[in-house]
Amino acid sequence: MSITIRPLVEADLPVVDRILQSAFDRTHSFIPMLRLNGAAQPGNQCVAILDDRVVATVGAVDFGRFAYVALMGVDPAYHRRGIARKMMEYVLARLDEHGCPVVLLDATEAGAALYEQLGFVDDSQAYEYEGDVTGASGFAGGSVELMTPDMLAEVSAFDRIRFGADRGTVLQILLAETPDRALVARDAQGRITGYAFARVVLGPWVADDIETAEQLLDAAVRLDGEPSAHVLVPRSNQWAVELLERRGLHRIRRLRHMRRGGTGAQGDPECLFGQVSFGLG
Repeated sequence: MSITIRPLVEADLPVVDRILQSAFDRTHSFIPMLRLNGAAQPGNQCVAILDDRVVATVGAVDFGRFAYVALMGVDPAYHRRGIARKMMEYVLARLDEHGCPVVLLDATEAGAALYEQLGFVDDSQAYEYEGDVTGASGFAGGSVELMTPDMLAEVSAFDRIRFGADRGTVLQILLAETPDRALVARDAQGRITGYAFARVVLGPWVADDIETAEQLLDAAVRLDGEPSAHVLVPRSNQWAVELLERRGLHRIRRLRHMRRGGTGAQGDPECLFGQVSFGLG
């Protein structure tokens, strides 16, 4: 069996979308996320070619201090041929060549066994929540405003400490795509205490405390006048879990947050309330 691995190109998107929908048992399109990942780091998403067709995909975004591996899927007709392992070995070898010291991913139980064989260990857990936001925070402190391009440097510096690496390029892309859905929270002295992008998924959603996080949640809901929210909670943030469950959302999925390399959490997990995706943090 001879497999060719190469970067994803535009023509691959329809078949890769179908592969990921099958892999994650989802009906929504993954094409917007694939394009976002590609814009954040061109060439990061790869595909496997076998029998002259695309049969698998995986992506890795290298933030320097650590990388996230995600959007991994194999065509069901090609399961149990070792393709997933070959794809992961290819990605990990590339990251090792670039000197990336830590690799992170969020694994289903079905995929975790392979990752364990490749040197990953459990670091924490990640959760997916959705539902209608009920009640109100009652938090009157600080203020929330729309993010503008001139705030990006300040927001990126705030995020870098809490996320653990520089993802300013990701924030710049998100703000350009959804300028009316980016929120910034400030305290009475005008210092940034949190921010959030209220997209299909509420994330990135970063805050210094649960009160600010709740203030951003309420502001995000008010943007559309709709109560629904969809949140990917990273790295076992119990403050986020407590907030979302208290405000009426329910957990629909639990994943194993796994790490290869390093000795502990990156950044400040208690400040990370929502991810833009399981591959971009």
